[in-house]
Formats: sequence, C-alpha cells, structure tokens
Amino acid sequence: MKIALLCPTRNRRNKLLTLIASLITTIKTDGVYLVLGVDEDDPIKKYYDYLQHNVPFIRVITFKNNGKFLGLSTMWNEMVRQTQDVDIYAMVGDDMTFLTQDWDVEIKKEFENGPKDNVLMVHCNDGMRGPGNKYENVKPFCVNFFVHKKCVDAVGYFVEPYIENIHQDTWCQVVYDSLGRTKYRHDILIKHLHVSETKDKADTITDNLEKLRVGIWDNNNWMVTYKKELEHDVSILKSLIK
Repeated sequence: MKIALLCPTRNRRNKLLTLIASLITTIKTDGVYLVLGVDEDDPIKKYYDYLQHNVPFIRVITFKNNGKFLGLSTMWNEMVRQTQDVDIYAMVGDDMTFLTQDWDVEIKKEFENGPKDNVLMVHCNDGMRGPGNKYENVKPFCVNFFVHKKCVDAVGYFVEPYIENIHQDTWCQVVYDSLGRTKYRHDILIKHLHVSETKDKADTITDNLEKLRVGIWDNNNWMVTYKKELEHDVSILKSLIK
C-alpha cells in the first residue's frame, strides 16, 4: 500500500526542511511519498529540484502559474491527477511536523483492516485540539486527513473545488462524519504549526492567504450555499458502502 502526502509549498525552505526531517525519522515502510506542488517562479525552485534528485521519497510537481497564485484546491487536485500510482492520499501542509514513530504503519493498518469498500477518512492529533492539547474540549479537527484513492476517483476530486483557499478539511470531515466513516487517531501526532495557534511568525504566504480569505473565514453559511454539492459527495460515497 502506497501513501502520497500532498503538500503545496512556496518559498518556505526552513519549514519544508523541518517537515522532511520529521518524515525521515518517523517513516518505517516503503511506499510513502512526499509530493510537493510548487510554482515555476518559486524563488527556491532549484532547491526542490535538488530534493527530488537526492531524497528518494520526494516528488515534485511544477505548476505554470504565470506569476499568480493558483489556489490550494486547484493545486491539491492537480497533484492527485498527476499522482495515480498510490492507494492513499493525505492532505499535508508545509507547516506540519510528524512526531509519532511508525505512523505510516498505523495508517496503512487502518485501511488494510478497515471497511472493505475503502470508504474511510483517518485523521490524527494536530497538537491543538482534543484531550491533552491547548483546546482540550474542542472536537479534533481533520487538518491532516488520509483518504483512499477509490473515494477520490468516485467523487471526482480530492478536495472541494468550490471554495478555493479554505474549508477543504472541514468539507471532508462533514462528508465522512455524515457517513459514520471518520476515524480519529489521537495517538498519532502530526503537529500543525499554524501561525494563529503558535509562536510561528507569519510570512508573505500566510499574509496572502489571509487576504484571500477575507469574508470567507467567518462565513458559516458556506454549508448552506453548497448544500447540494455536499450531499452529492455523501451520496456518491454512500453508494460505495457495502
């Protein structure tokens, strides 16, 4: 079973190095790949090329962005389209760090021993929500989810393409929660070093995303606006359940 960790990134050498180092020290099995989605005009494009040629588990997908930000949903979905030789896709950010040894063994077990129809979303402890974390009484949130390729192929996309730069993780959780096919692994820590929750400093990437999210972040009506689309995803996946 192969896993693709899909990670759009831009000009974040130090964060990316931290992520890569955490994978090197925690992955046990073969067939786990870090797939980087990068812009052709990224200032550190040569660095990604170096990584791809020198770190066996790293793949690089380059986007012709014409000087513009394509958007997270567009990048994640195109990365899936160009990564067809795996079984599991995971949504990963360059501001995440894998801290649990052999996490890949456990994730593979979840899908190998889980529902035979493969309709399952697994997410892990983000270090912020849930027991023992800062927001102890807040329901754990799927900022680092794993889903099967069969489900992605059936729905037609990896993350929702309707709200470009936000709510991809929430959308996934709403869909799989509706089906009763969400599995939370509190024992697997994939720490999310988000600037709003940690002492990490904001950068131009963070600032640009926040500008794009103005008027969307606090809009709780998006689930009403896209009710039919959400129901469509639920219906498609429900038809796969045996």
